[in-house]
Amino acid sequence: MRSAICTALLLGLMLIPVSTLAAEGRDAPNCLNDTPAGFSSSTVIGDGACIKVNLGVLNPGDVYDISIIVSQDALDVLVFDENSIQPYDLGQSYRSSYETVPSTESALGSFEFHWKVPPSITSKSWYVVFDNLAHSGDQGLGDQGGADSRASLTLSKITESYWTPYHNVLALESDSSLELLSGNQMLLDAGTTIVVSAWPLQGEGDIYLQTQSMNNLYTTGGVGTQYITGAALQSISSTDSFSWTVPQELGGQPLYLVVDNTDSPLGGANGSEAIRLTVRVEYAPPIQPVISVDSNGSTILGQAVTLDASSSANRLEQIASWSWDFDAAVDLDADGNFTNDAEASGVNALALWNTPGDRIVTLTVVSQTGISASTTTTVSVTDVVSPVARISGDGQPISGGWKVASNQTITLNCDASTDDHLVSFCIWSWDESSAERNSSISLSWNEIGMYSVSLTAADASGNSNSVLTTVTVTDSSAPVLNKVSLDLFASSGLVGEAIPFTASAVDSYDSDSNLTYHWDVNPDVDNDDNGNARDDPDYVGSSTELEFSKAGQYDVVLTVFDQSNNFDSHAFTINIEPLPEKGSIAGILFVALFIGTITMGVALIGHRRWQSGIAMELLMGRGLSETEARAHMSAVSSSRKIPMFSSAVVLAGLDSGEVQSASSKETDAKAAEMAAIYGSNTSQQQENLSAFAPPTFTQRSLSEGSQAAAADALALLNDETPTPLTQTTVSTPNELVSDLYAATPVQTVVKSGGISLPDGVLNPPAEPTPSPTPSTPAPSGKMNVNCTECSASFSIEMPPGVSKVVVSCPSCNTDIIVGN
Repeated sequence: MRSAICTALLLGLMLIPVSTLAAEGRDAPNCLNDTPAGFSSSTVIGDGACIKVNLGVLNPGDVYDISIIVSQDALDVLVFDENSIQPYDLGQSYRSSYETVPSTESALGSFEFHWKVPPSITSKSWYVVFDNLAHSGDQGLGDQGGADSRASLTLSKITESYWTPYHNVLALESDSSLELLSGNQMLLDAGTTIVVSAWPLQGEGDIYLQTQSMNNLYTTGGVGTQYITGAALQSISSTDSFSWTVPQELGGQPLYLVVDNTDSPLGGANGSEAIRLTVRVEYAPPIQPVISVDSNGSTILGQAVTLDASSSANRLEQIASWSWDFDAAVDLDADGNFTNDAEASGVNALALWNTPGDRIVTLTVVSQTGISASTTTTVSVTDVVSPVARISGDGQPISGGWKVASNQTITLNCDASTDDHLVSFCIWSWDESSAERNSSISLSWNEIGMYSVSLTAADASGNSNSVLTTVTVTDSSAPVLNKVSLDLFASSGLVGEAIPFTASAVDSYDSDSNLTYHWDVNPDVDNDDNGNARDDPDYVGSSTELEFSKAGQYDVVLTVFDQSNNFDSHAFTINIEPLPEKGSIAGILFVALFIGTITMGVALIGHRRWQSGIAMELLMGRGLSETEARAHMSAVSSSRKIPMFSSAVVLAGLDSGEVQSASSKETDAKAAEMAAIYGSNTSQQQENLSAFAPPTFTQRSLSEGSQAAAADALALLNDETPTPLTQTTVSTPNELVSDLYAATPVQTVVKSGGISLPDGVLNPPAEPTPSPTPSTPAPSGKMNVNCTECSASFSIEMPPGVSKVVVSCPSCNTDIIVGN
């Protein structure tokens, strides 16, 4: 039976025209358009009619206070945005398109709630539709019309407080709950005030503020306290609220705000029906800056201290700005307020001070809502650093102090001393007994030496520091390098060769032992860091050897210092050549040949000089003067070819005959002249005239030196080794050796009966002697003579034709003139 009925119904539907069904499903409601300002309770919404109130473009997150009053007959109040309203406008199903929480179907009476515009990417237009008709789009739900109705709408935007984590209308089904706020949103600073307000829209519900443990009991159905006393709203039937401040022990602890629509905990609503209510949660966080200072609130001059305000309550980021004033005694911006100088900003700041004392630091914060608050702390600044004492002066600075000449005044001061605060005073001491408190002193000394001067610098905090300097009192004379020694410096050398240098200097005050010599082989670099790059002691000493490892041109500076540090310098350049390359065998042979040639030349010259010396002795031994001997040897060498290794005899020309001196030739000439005057000599005549003849020479023995020289000469001639000579007497006048030295002349004595030669022939004229005592005439030309010196008597024979002669006394050898 039932199957037959269903079949009949299906057939009936198939017979209905399709166009008719489509037309009825697409019937648009054709609502009237209105605005909140023009829509009021005097507006009648007739049966089968609707009015669409355009709320305008609303921004996501904005909250509006909406009040709706429906009277006379129920109707549907529906909320759409610009997109979701299209199905309604087209007469299609809109059940899933409108905002269900703020919308009310079959509404009759007064409805007040706070609605927060849902989030979206862009702002949208929103609509509230007052629907008083039945159409296919409502699927038979809600009010279906049937009578005229009246309604009013009031819409106003709510200005939220800065810390409003939740403000909206919500809906809960029966026997359910909603964790409205938890997590970071409920980690609050101690002192934060929470205000929770509720406006019921439908049914009765509960609101509880819970701790972590309470929330655990609530969610598990446990037994115990499930909400914080004084922080709950139960069975909300009208506008209600509570205010609660987070205690110190719950600061930063997790809290939970729960909307409840169940029958627990006891004392609340029973949760038997769905509820809708508006809930607003507001925070009032504390604005209380707190300053923490490291180093226990103290620091030292010039050392930064960290000021930390991170412990200030700011979990809700309620503080918008932080401003630090480091010294309440100073008004940097000159605005009359000594605590608002913005010397730093931010949660943390670094502060340092250059003067000691207590500093009052002020931190001022301003909240997001413009509320300001300040706090202060005191930082003790101490000076624990001693000054740095430094001595300056107008003398000549040297290593370790100053140099000044004797009796010259030097002024020392402490102006260069420094301190992290300031140097309050300076104290000077010198000579172990003198002291003076002043910024400068003037000193002088008569004696040369080294004198100590002490400076003590102190600051206002009692810190002090001392420094000691030495004043060297010196002479003013500087050493002077000897130019002669400088001119002897080598100007070149070879790589790796130790080149000797010797210098000397004189100083009018310092002795040689007190002079110091520095040889600086790299005058462009200050190796000893004394400020002068040209006096480094790369080598020291008046004599040194410089050695260079590379070829090139090197500048060298020699500086001599005296004990007073006076100095003189000399710069010179030395060229260092690379070592010559090793030669070939031919080169070595050439060098050997060259050395041999030089050796032979030296030997030849030495031999020739040696033999020439012997030849000179041979010639001078024969009575020739040095000039005559040299002239004779020159004549011999020019008249004949002399072999290289000729003997002395050949060089003297004695191998060709004897040589006669000029005086000997003159004597022979005079003898020939006398012979021509007196005739040839007979033995008797020679005997009679022997007293008047030139001195004769007896042969004498040669000295050992002469004999050795003669032996060497003979050995050279014979190519034999000379044998030692013994003392001999040479008697042959024609032998060669006998002519080396002249014999000692025998004293000439005029024999009785001799004839005196003219004056000047052999001897210079004798002094006139007194006439002899007349003697008795001797017979036959003989004459008796008495000596005027010794009174001896002797007789002489006067030569014929001679009236006056000079005779020698046979007793005393005195020459006597005899005759008239």
